[in-house]
Amino acid sequence: MKTPINLIHITDLHFFSYGLAPSHFLSKRILGYVNWVLNRSKRFDFSSKDKFLAYLRNAKPKGVIISGDFTVTSDDREFELARRFTDEIKSLSIPVYIIPGNHDYYTFESVRRKRFEFFFKDYLISEEYPYSVRIDDNLTVIFLHTVRPNFLSSRGVISKEQVEKLGEMIATNKTPVIVCGHYPILHKTDTYYSNATRRLKGARFLRKVIVQAQTSLLYIAGHVHHYSYTVDRDNSRVSYLTTPPLFYRKDKEGGFCEITLCGEDFKIKFHLLPEL
Repeated sequence: MKTPINLIHITDLHFFSYGLAPSHFLSKRILGYVNWVLNRSKRFDFSSKDKFLAYLRNAKPKGVIISGDFTVTSDDREFELARRFTDEIKSLSIPVYIIPGNHDYYTFESVRRKRFEFFFKDYLISEEYPYSVRIDDNLTVIFLHTVRPNFLSSRGVISKEQVEKLGEMIATNKTPVIVCGHYPILHKTDTYYSNATRRLKGARFLRKVIVQAQTSLLYIAGHVHHYSYTVDRDNSRVSYLTTPPLFYRKDKEGGFCEITLCGEDFKIKFHLLPEL
């Protein structure tokens, strides 16, 4: 009997630093700053950070996957806070796997200067996507790049070339696989709806490739700030998971997902962080 494999999925950390800098007034950052101060800050509570680290220390998962949105406005001070937290996870001798979210590519300037890549260079296995990580002989995780800067919307995009390469990787894979992107493929489930300004361009083609999987495939994402688990209507081997922000307040049901591979099947357990 195969030993169960446990992974932890967290997302949408949204570390923020108060204090306006000149760069805020020269880009979209001023919108993100004001939105955080007047709105989003009321939804987040970072006081449970140590509680989460204590859980990891005891659980000893095979790895932690962070599917983007480490920051709010891709400001250097936010990246520093996010990097410090990521280093705390790594210090527990737990592998950490990451991809950027749209807030980490919040401005064209931050993408041009590769701020995310600079602050997390020690965690990036490759800057060429998709790339795969073999957790052990029975599980592969494939990472996608789905983010871009936008003037006003928060739309994502995935290239045809990236999806085609993913299809080749899935076709040759003989064991269960997790595919990780920041944006969900489905724009509507029982728990969330993404309007046209928040969706992933190329999602239909991506799903068309993913449903060809001949083994169990779990697609994990963040972005929508809701927990959701959905089995594909055309291929029951394929399922979709979105995890809410780790540091959402208790009344917003923030937390993380524990993903366990038992044989050929994925089991999902959602943990409310404030209730640990």
